[in-house]
Amino acid sequence: MKYIGYWEFEPKDVEAVIKKYYMFKKLVEKPGMKGYPNPTSTSYQVGEMNGFQLFEAEYESQLANLMAFYRPEMRWEFTPIISTKESINAHFFAGNTAHRAEMWKEIEEKLDKKRKEIENSAGSTAHRAAGMKKEIEEKLEKKRKELDK
Repeated sequence: MKYIGYWEFEPKDVEAVIKKYYMFKKLVEKPGMKGYPNPTSTSYQVGEMNGFQLFEAEYESQLANLMAFYRPEMRWEFTPIISTKESINAHFFAGNTAHRAEMWKEIEEKLDKKRKEIENSAGSTAHRAAGMKKEIEEKLEKKRKELDK
């Protein structure tokens, strides 16, 4: 599951937080380290001593471990997030089989159209088009597998 983690700390704790930041960075780089969430973005500062960072975690306990690691200097609050694309897919593909088949046909048509646009685009190189085509085909295959469940 993906999460956005909001953090904050007091100016007096900046040196301790920086030390813990570098310790955490080394800790999660170790192979097989599953006790902590996986950072999927850099940390962003939005105020004097507060900001946010994106994470992926299999278990909420991983988030609790991160919170404990940074205590007492830094406070964290986590909110689960889902991409708009995932939300739309869940909405459209949650219906009955006939509805899914109709939506699937529409998606395939749009993907075919996009493939043709890419292949016919004068400004794109063959390498870039091949990469985009592969990406589209992978997404198409993923959607097929989801619908076949």
